[in-house]
Amino acid sequence: MENALHDWKKFLKKSGYFVFSELCWLKENIPQELANFFKREYPAMKALEVNIKMIQSQGYTLLAHFTIPEESWWWPYYTPLEPKLRKLKKKYRNDEEKMAQLEQVCLEISTYRKYSTYYGNVFFVLKKK
Repeated sequence: MENALHDWKKFLKKSGYFVFSELCWLKENIPQELANFFKREYPAMKALEVNIKMIQSQGYTLLAHFTIPEESWWWPYYTPLEPKLRKLKKKYRNDEEKMAQLEQVCLEISTYRKYSTYYGNVFFVLKKK
């Protein structure tokens, strides 16, 4: 994220706006199982507060931020995906590589189901100083 904040600044007009989303830790004391999952999947994830400080240190004004609600993950994405995963697992049961990919998606869904209060996708609205 730090590189993106630095690199994109040159594309913004004076007082231009920058809107993006980033996966963030929302709580402290992350369960070890969850920490291990993201150590593999997205090791660069940082706490929301750390990202806010990084934004400010890069010369932006943080105008707003909000976490995408859990239901926005379930209804348009995970809920319709789960039955498709079951069908794909049957179809590819003899393909080790595809099964590993499908299992990874299932692990992502179960991880979110179990730990969604600890992390989330946060939208940031910034203004170039």
